[in-house]
Amino acid sequence: MDFKEGNAGSGGGWHLDSPHSLQFKAIMYLSDCSAENGPFQLIPGSHDRGLLLSLLAKGKRKPGQYRFTDAEVAAMEGVVNQPHTFTGPQGTLILADVTALHRGSPIRAGSRHALTLYCGDPALGVDY
Repeated sequence: MDFKEGNAGSGGGWHLDSPHSLQFKAIMYLSDCSAENGPFQLIPGSHDRGLLLSLLAKGKRKPGQYRFTDAEVAAMEGVVNQPHTFTGPQGTLILADVTALHRGSPIRAGSRHALTLYCGDPALGVDY
């Protein structure tokens, strides 16, 4: 990923890969990753299915909605809005539950190179 003016980051901004089945990603930085070049971010606790149903009932989430703006995330009551940001040197490996809200943060300068492995259970219809 290279810097482009107005980029939303990898994944197109905040998103869930699926709220219906357990999925995770293994992400390895192939280049050093700082706050400037789009580190992976995840909002702790946002994987909670009860929370997701509550947001749906309150109209803070639409049925089938997987992508969210910064404003929509900020309006989610019960969600810890301070994301964990994962920076690190080349070779850093991140294992993440991607049923939680996450993104590759917008790149402000330079580029980020990463290898991503998508993992899920084929019995649940997750066939990566």
